[in-house]
Amino acid sequence: MWLFINWLASLLCWFIYAYPLFLWLRCVKRRRAQLSKCLGNLEGKVALLAIAHPDDECMFFSPCILNLRRLSCRIVVACLTPGGYRHNGEIRKTELLKSCNLLGIPENDVLIVEDQRLPDNPSISWDYDIVASLLEAVIVNRKIDFVFTFDQFGVSGHLNHCVIHRCCRHLLQQHRMPAASEKLCFVNSPFDLLQSFRSMAMHRSQLQWFRVLYLIYSRYMLVNHFTVLE
Repeated sequence: MWLFINWLASLLCWFIYAYPLFLWLRCVKRRRAQLSKCLGNLEGKVALLAIAHPDDECMFFSPCILNLRRLSCRIVVACLTPGGYRHNGEIRKTELLKSCNLLGIPENDVLIVEDQRLPDNPSISWDYDIVASLLEAVIVNRKIDFVFTFDQFGVSGHLNHCVIHRCCRHLLQQHRMPAASEKLCFVNSPFDLLQSFRSMAMHRSQLQWFRVLYLIYSRYMLVNHFTVLE
């Protein structure tokens, strides 16, 4: 009787822990195969990730970054503020460089914009022309092939995030930005998820209790879906 109970308990534990992990790994394998078929080897290609603040790269885009790096794609991060909302911009710039390094992005591919016309403030809307000009300069100078950024809602609803999306849409409509052709989905493996946690740990000045909860529960730590701008 006890043998049967132990066997039943082991089977139950497998379903609770091992089976979801098996499904997760299977999903990762399938998505990687689809990405390889869709994008091929990206060696020599350059992707731009346009973000507003240090920590956006790992809080919202780590699945995208880690999967593109796995396909040998070079990634340029353009951060439009040093994150000085609480007057700690110098600290946050250093944290961003450390975080990007853990994600496989070298320091010379991390561009941090310091422009007083673009304050780090959730209640101030940036000038579209300024943001569009900055992004276009990066696209031209770095010979960008793909652009990734926030959705129309800024992912978190942050006003600075929303402006970047609108400026990218504006550039695309004026044929000043490379166009994408397909929707993409990036999924983190368990190892990638740990790498994302380590990356966020570099942003020590931002590790407040609600961000720790975000790391545990947010889908953006696991999956990135990108649609095509039109």
